[in-house]
Amino acid sequence: MHINVSYFARFLAVLAVGLALAGPGWAAQRPDPAVMVKSTSDQVIKALKEKNYQGPERRAALLKLVDEIVLPHFDFNRMSQWVMARNWRTMTPAQQKQFVQLFRDLLVRTYSNSLTNYRDQKIEVSGTTIDPASGDALVRMVVRQNGNEADVPIVYRLYWTGSAWKVYDVTIDNVSLVTNYRASFGRIASQQGIDALLQRLQQRAKEAG
Repeated sequence: MHINVSYFARFLAVLAVGLALAGPGWAAQRPDPAVMVKSTSDQVIKALKEKNYQGPERRAALLKLVDEIVLPHFDFNRMSQWVMARNWRTMTPAQQKQFVQLFRDLLVRTYSNSLTNYRDQKIEVSGTTIDPASGDALVRMVVRQNGNEADVPIVYRLYWTGSAWKVYDVTIDNVSLVTNYRASFGRIASQQGIDALLQRLQQRAKEAG
């Protein structure tokens, strides 16, 4: 199975630690997403610097770090529906539940593997907007790369659940995570079926350990 995650893996470490934003709140009853993302950023950076995850326990420690600190701020049900698009409606409730878990596991592994790529890159907020119709937040950031590498624009898309901000898509260098996975997964689902897609994701998880 060819699932293009390598493009995102390069920058997912930056996403994990680069959620420190700045800006005023948009409404008294709806806190600025900066509160959530700044807290997430601080926790990850502190853990990376203090623990310096090395040795045989490194992989398990990074998986735990991502699972407990970063990904709780993502809405995997919404992301899964967007990723599967029209295929979602053809899936049974059991298949949907299994896909959400497998998709979440995939991102946990991808994030944790890429944390080793973080090298104190500087991250700057370049703008925030709120959709007046939906109330969703759009946060634009720029990763200032070290050396001669080109800076990388990142856009977070978040929605308000009624009690918290949740991320439902990330665009890196003009490539959407949701769109990227939708193309890969949709091709397999259309050509081989939903069960084949789930089996491939399960196999990928087993190979990753």
